[in-house]
Amino acid sequence: MCYYTEIGTTLLGLPLTGFYTLAGAFPKLNNYVTPQDRENVPKDVTAWNFLPDWWLTYEKTAWYMAYSNSESPVSYCRLPATPTALDP
Repeated sequence: MCYYTEIGTTLLGLPLTGFYTLAGAFPKLNNYVTPQDRENVPKDVTAWNFLPDWWLTYEKTAWYMAYSNSESPVSYCRLPATPTALDP
């Protein structure tokens, strides 16, 4: 079950974070980003740092989704809220 959740996150997250990174390179694209997601748009994206910025944006989104969704139907796939929850 976690495998399908991860694949879904990857298939949706990669294009979305790619668009956010493009919006960092082309500010007019920010019109198509929701106001609450504009904080995820990297600043000063160029051709030289596009791929690293895209990866950092994807990682930030993946961590957010892993920690924030307390109502997920696949609750055992989420990361624990605190590092102490990992202790046996």
